[in-house]
Amino acid sequence: ISGTKLRWTSSSANMSSYGTTLHFENWLFFGSDASASIAQQNVCVFRAFTEKNDRRVFAKAYRECIKKIKAPKRKDIEFYAVPSSRIAKPYTAMTNMINNADSEVLVAIHRLTTGKIYRTLFRDAAYRGVDVKIIFDDDTLRSSKVNGGHAHDVGRHDVLAYRTLRRDAQIYFMQTNAETTTHLFHNKFIVADGKSLFQGAGNFTGTALNVNGSGNYEQFYYITIPAIVKAYKAGWEVLQGRATRQDRHPIYKNKDKQLSSIGH
Repeated sequence: ISGTKLRWTSSSANMSSYGTTLHFENWLFFGSDASASIAQQNVCVFRAFTEKNDRRVFAKAYRECIKKIKAPKRKDIEFYAVPSSRIAKPYTAMTNMINNADSEVLVAIHRLTTGKIYRTLFRDAAYRGVDVKIIFDDDTLRSSKVNGGHAHDVGRHDVLAYRTLRRDAQIYFMQTNAETTTHLFHNKFIVADGKSLFQGAGNFTGTALNVNGSGNYEQFYYITIPAIVKAYKAGWEVLQGRATRQDRHPIYKNKDKQLSSIGH
């Protein structure tokens, strides 16, 4: 297959009218010789799917497929497929990235629900002096406040994550509130120290990152290619410019709801 060119994407978006035109999303487009390791790893994802919807079957088939790849891996881009079994998992890449950050962690996320991420990684990074800045969908804030207004697709675990981080991280909310349109801040990426990027399809949840159980069907990248990291950092800054700092949000001072009264 050497000499054959492959093109593929990695995105936070679903392939829908909302994902391609309405939501806040990010898209990363790749082009490579088909013989390259990163291209073959993506091909293995498609080869691992069978008519049987079984995550264990997928994980085993993917593992066996990537074992056959002879091309050397690049050091500046790593690919992770979920569910995985007995191979490197995306949560490990995220952990190493955040734990090695010295000055700044920029996060753009739709759903953040796993304590191992928001407590062990983000909050601990803030405690050691790293400037942690997070953009959430303001549905998370609206779900957490009395008379918060209409909100979509979040629940008590998202709210708990926000409340855990709101005093230690710089929190911003993208105001997507609408009664009739499911407009979401749907990005899922992290930039650390302007040098590394974690990006992919999944939310920062235990199932998406394969922390718990067999996981969802997802894919993620850890990238240190300067031009790509620079583009994502610039994109995060554009999003920050459109978002609202938490203390300036119109419902920020509303009373907190009891977690037991919040769905999901």
